[in-house]
This record gives sequence, C-alpha cells and structure tokens, in this order.
Amino acid sequence: MAMNQKELDFVNSIKSKITKYGIPITLREALDYGSNQFIDTIYNNQTTELVDMKIERELCARSPNYFLSNYAVFKVVGVGVIPYSPYYFQQETLKDLPTLKKAVFIKSRQVGISTTTALYCLWKCLFNAGETIVIISKSQKATSDYMDVVRPTLDFCPLFLKQDVTLNNQKELKFANRSRMICEAASENAGRSNSASLLILDEAAFYKTDRMIRKIVASAMPALVASNGDLIIISTPNGLVGPGQWYYEQVQNLKTKGNTNKEKLIEIEWWNVPDRKNTDTPRGYSDKLAELESRHYYRNKNVFDDGKAFFAPIEKNWRENAWLSAAHNDLGDVLFRQEILHSFTITDQTVFDDATLDKVRDKIKLFSPLEENTLLKYPLKGLVIWNYPVPNHRYIIASDIAKGSGKDNSTMQVLDSDTLEQVAEYQAKITTSNFAKNLRKLATYYNEAFVVVESNSIGEAVFNALYYDENQPYQNMYKQKLTRNNLSFFTGWQTTAKSRDLIINNFIDYINNPELFDLLSIKSPRLLHEMTTWVHSANGRIDHLDNSNDDLIFAFCLALFLRSKAAHSGASFIINEEGDTIEPNSTQKQSLLTYEEELYQEEMVKQANVPDIDTYNWLIGGLNTK
Repeated sequence: MAMNQKELDFVNSIKSKITKYGIPITLREALDYGSNQFIDTIYNNQTTELVDMKIERELCARSPNYFLSNYAVFKVVGVGVIPYSPYYFQQETLKDLPTLKKAVFIKSRQVGISTTTALYCLWKCLFNAGETIVIISKSQKATSDYMDVVRPTLDFCPLFLKQDVTLNNQKELKFANRSRMICEAASENAGRSNSASLLILDEAAFYKTDRMIRKIVASAMPALVASNGDLIIISTPNGLVGPGQWYYEQVQNLKTKGNTNKEKLIEIEWWNVPDRKNTDTPRGYSDKLAELESRHYYRNKNVFDDGKAFFAPIEKNWRENAWLSAAHNDLGDVLFRQEILHSFTITDQTVFDDATLDKVRDKIKLFSPLEENTLLKYPLKGLVIWNYPVPNHRYIIASDIAKGSGKDNSTMQVLDSDTLEQVAEYQAKITTSNFAKNLRKLATYYNEAFVVVESNSIGEAVFNALYYDENQPYQNMYKQKLTRNNLSFFTGWQTTAKSRDLIINNFIDYINNPELFDLLSIKSPRLLHEMTTWVHSANGRIDHLDNSNDDLIFAFCLALFLRSKAAHSGASFIINEEGDTIEPNSTQKQSLLTYEEELYQEEMVKQANVPDIDTYNWLIGGLNTK
C-alpha cells in the first residue's frame, strides 16, 4: 500500500536524521521501534515536529550527536539560554566517544570541549542505566561548572526523553535509572570511593602535583578496568615536568602508538573554531576551514596536516592576525604558546622539538615487527625483531644494564653496522645472569655480533659472564683495560661525563642533520617515546624526565657511536634457513682472540704467579667464581 504524503514526510525525516547525524541504525531498524505514540517535540531552535516517541527516543539513545544537536541548550552570560550548536569537530567527537575506551584531548583554550563532554555525560546518564560518571577537575569550582552546563538541558529536555532526578546538588546528579554524575576536585583521594564506568580528568595538566594525578589514576584504573569503563583526558599543555608531566606522557604515548579503534588522540586547533556573526575579533579563516571540513579533516590526517601547514606561518606571524594578536596580548607569550598553540615546549627544555619527533614518528610508521617476545622458538619477553640476520652482515649490540629493581630497565639495541638499520631491540627488568644469557643468544644469532656492555657498575658482571666464561667465552666484545689493586684486567665500556656527552651528541647530530638522518633507520616506538621525555636539565646535562627512562636511548647511542668497530670484528657467521648458526671453523674462532689479548693474558698470569688465566680470574674475584 502506497504511503500518503504525510507518511512519506515522516519516513523521509527519519532517514534524513540517520544520514545527517551518522546515527548507527538503519531506517528499517528505526521504523521497527514505531509505537504510534505521536507528539509534537520541540527542538532547541524552537522548531517543532511530529515524532513517534519511541523512534525519537531510540534515535537519541543511539547518537549523542543527534540528541545534543537538537535538544541541548546552555546559558551564556548576558545573553541567556541558547541552543547548543556544535562545531564540526564537536559533532565528530560525539560520534567517536561512545566507541572509545580512551580519548586524550590536546586542545587550544575555549574551544568548547569541556562543554561537549559535560553534555555527553548527561546523554550517557539519560539513555543508559547504572552509569557512574566521575569527573575530576583542578578545583571544586571547575567541577561545579560541569553541573552548571548540564542543568539547562535537563530542564529543557522533553519529558519522554528525561529520567527522574533523585539527587541534585553541585557535586552529584542521580537519576531514577541508577545513573549518576559525580564531580570532585582533584586530590590524591579523588575518585577512590566510586567505581566509575566513565572517568573524566579535566584540565589534567593543571592538578597541583604530578604525584597527585598519578595517585588518582592508580586508584581509579583497577575499578575502571573491572567495569570495562572509559577514560577521557582533557587539557591544554602545562610543560614537560611538574604537574603537566603525566598528561604530556599520555599525549606522546598516543602520538607514538598511533590511534586505534579504542584509543584516540584528538587534537583541537585554534583554527578549528569558525567565526560567528558579530564576532568582535574574528579569526578570519572560516572559508578555509569550510574547505577543510568539506574534505573531512577530522577523519583524514593528510587533510588535517594540510590545515596545520597552511596555518603554521600565520601562527609564526601572529601579530598580523587580529584574533591571534588579541589572544597574545591577553595571555602573554608563554600562555599564548601553551594555551593557543597547545605547545609543550614553551622553553628550550626538550632536546627534540615537535617537528623533529614527528619526522622520526613518520619513519617508524613504515616498519612493523617480524617477531615479538621470541628469538626463534626461545621465549624472550621484551624482544622486538624488525630484520632477521643477513649472511655476511656485521652487527653491533649495545647494552645498558639496570640493577633489576626500581623503574630502570636492562636494554639491548641491535644495529646493522653497514646499513645503520635498527634490526632488533630488547627491554626488560631482569637479573644480570639471565640478561647475560639472553645477550649471548641474541649476539650469536646476529652473526656473532660485536657486543658493547656498559660496565660502570652492575654491567661489569654481565661483561664478565660473557668474556670470562670458563666454558664458552664470548670474545667479540668492546673491551678496555682497568687496573685494580695492581692487577689489570679487561672490562666493557666505561661511561664518563665526557664520553657520555660524545655519544649523546653524536646521536643528536644524526637526528637533527637531514643528511645523517636519511642514513639512519629507527624503527622502535619505545625508543621514540624515550626521545620525547629527553630534556636539558638545570645543570645543563641531557637527561630524562622524572618517572621516565632513557635506557633504550643510551644503548642506541652507544651502538651508533661504536658501530665502526663492528664492521671488521669477529668472524662472518651465516644463519641457515632453520635459524641455526653455522659455526665458524677453528681458524675463524682463533681470530676472535687477538694476538694482543693473548700476550696480555699471559702477562696477567705471570704477574699473579698462577698457573692459568682461570685461576687468575678466581683470585681477583667478581669475574668468574669457581
């Protein structure tokens, strides 16, 4: 039976809503909710439409974008209550949030993200039973602002879309369907007493201390994981150290890993906001923004990058733009860079700027691991392999050894000394004896690689376990002489203040010099993450931020600095198709122990008045216990 015009208009209206707002429902599914209970609903722009109540409720329940675009309102001081009319990026954000387990916003100030997330919280409470949403912000006033945002919409919302409110104050909203919003000021105990299904950390870079936000997260995350809950982190940057450090790490971690269908870094630029009518100081680029929106910049990174490239010179010459100039005059230089350009590097703290890190990041994205956590069939947790060993290629493995406790890791970096490719990387908390065993396995696999062991402290035990092993000494190693108690012996790399500067500056040169950078093939997201936390400390030393590591960087620096020593070292081993090492002949083995070392060992035995080198090692202690 053919539909009359009224019925056709009704169906087309539903179809139009589904298409316009990207509602995840088909027309047939929507119509199946029909109840023949019709009402003239009033939208936030004061227009009315005859709708089926159950269909309309289902459309709202499926899409926060649809519900908020049509039913949300908010108060503007001096103006009154106005419709919530989301910008393009806010609409796209509202489409994403229901599907994400973790969303991290890095934004310019006053772009309406806190307002959007507050209204999103209300949507979750109205259309989902049993939600517990915990919002933590830097102060009680800031959290109260969340409640002030949602109340006008709660008042305006039609009865068939509402839930009865059972508790309503500045700290909590509770609904008849057992959903609730809880607002708390940041403290080390915030969020601890509530098992959240959604945790929002607003202005996350501006809590009183870095320790505070870490304790909040540590307390809240177990319950959040148990409830399969979601996490939203919102802020402008606040530097690299101090209160803003944890937020900085969250942003850099997602930049390094890349977005997934469950985790996303959402960048909101100052130019994402269009000028509206009667704007006192316009940005002046609404036409350019419209063009970028038509190309879906939110969903297309290449288009977003085109926009960033277009606006980069405008930001640099901010005095020539009325809106940027006014913002700079209002905020001052530091806050302008921090809150408008959302830059973390408001000083020269960082060793590598954002552009350099992005250059490294782009190179890393070209590579995927061939194997993880195994070496052939041997479990080796913490190992990543990007390239298998190539016959006749020479490799260098540099290691940085931690004590096996605390936050530091023991690491290895494997480089092809000919091509400067990072072929493998290892990072783990592990005992020195097990680390030495794993280092031997990896070195043997990579064509009897040239091994460098940083031996200032605990690393000496690893060097000794390899080089002075009584059954199978590993000889293809970097070594130098040391003398203790009038006895001389070999040890590994000894880092001094001068040598540390040399190897670090060599690495920095390779990253910053375009010609050298083209020669280098970095493949590790873990290494990149450590690069983002490398800063110039107050005493001029290059070091990692507190609560961060640079173990992978140091091992890489060491391998890069000493790679030339690997080019002609040891024997050229071959790996067969099964991954087994074909042993060199006896002449090749003998060549691994240089004539100079033989003479030196004979001299040590003579001076100690002992029969052999093993007895000498036992006498000086710490090298090889018999």
